[in-house]
Amino acid sequence: MELSIAVPNLGEMWSTVADGARNEARKRGYNLQIYNVDSNIDTDLRIINELPKMAVKGALVVSIHNPKTSKAVINLHQQGFPVVLLDQRLQDIEISSIVFDNYTAGYIAGSKLVNLGHRRIGFVGFAGRNRTSRRLEGLRDAVNDAGIPFDRTLVREIPFECLLHIQSVELEQKIHDLVSHENRPTAIFFHTDSFAAEAYRLIRHSKLRIPQDISIVGCGNSKICRLIDPELATIEFHCEKMGRNAITMLLKLMNGVAVENQTLQAQWIDGKSIGPCNISPDETKHDTQKV
Repeated sequence: MELSIAVPNLGEMWSTVADGARNEARKRGYNLQIYNVDSNIDTDLRIINELPKMAVKGALVVSIHNPKTSKAVINLHQQGFPVVLLDQRLQDIEISSIVFDNYTAGYIAGSKLVNLGHRRIGFVGFAGRNRTSRRLEGLRDAVNDAGIPFDRTLVREIPFECLLHIQSVELEQKIHDLVSHENRPTAIFFHTDSFAAEAYRLIRHSKLRIPQDISIVGCGNSKICRLIDPELATIEFHCEKMGRNAITMLLKLMNGVAVENQTLQAQWIDGKSIGPCNISPDETKHDTQKV
């Protein structure tokens, strides 16, 4: 019997989710068809809309956070087609879903940095959608809960619509703008490990040291964390587990079990990219070279 999963891309994160789903499906006696929509909304819509016509009994759909694809998933559900939505939880309709605990990821990162004495903590990430905003909200709350006013001037957001086609020059500008801030942060939490890795080069070009002058935290626990120096501190989301759990949830749906929602916990992964804050709260940054 056939099942399917549609993923935004086959980068490390979603490949790991797909591998977990495929392994669990095989263990249960099912084949899993993997559809890579290659970050194309039209392709995603076409695959989702054609699922009931395919020789598949149910599907996992990884959200690309677009109203059109969300509507297509709702249509599938209303047709009675078994579907589990990954990385998004829809409002006002009960559809089985599994999401990462993005809020806790941000809160953990903020707490770790505050405990190291950091007071000016920056953020670079996507804006305007639930997934990213929850990471920023968690960071903000961790800082505020420690009795430190969170400084929104140290936040650099990239429109979420740029997720599929983000240009490195835009990311570079956001990082440069933050590092060159009159009262630069002593630590930065990045939306992804890849963003953090890109920041390494730009920060060093500014004659700053990691972590002596600025601490860096990523998100995702990707392979790149262990390939860069110093090793990147990050947040892990257990992507393989998402795939396995999603198949289990899908098979329950196919057997008539009620809609279920899960949130996968975030976990801190230590690294050498963070250290004690060596700058007093009132001290402004030293001049740095333009990146």
